[in-house]
Amino acid sequence: MRSNSATNHDDLTEVEAYTVRGFERAFRIGHTKTYEEIRAGRLEARKCGRRTIITRDAARRWLAGLPQVKATEQPSPAA
Repeated sequence: MRSNSATNHDDLTEVEAYTVRGFERAFRIGHTKTYEEIRAGRLEARKCGRRTIITRDAARRWLAGLPQVKATEQPSPAA
């Protein structure tokens, strides 16, 4: 029997680069926010022809650069 992680397409931690759509799925953010982050210079992207590519290292730097939630800040409960 094959391991579930070998067939799980949502586990993108092993890829070298994401397409924009793959990045959005992996990090659960929208298309508009992705391009806002690229335009603001917080997320580094590269071009390969018409395709926009986000490297794994760039994605990790972006994630590490996000502000931390302070202990006094409580996320609002989901409705």
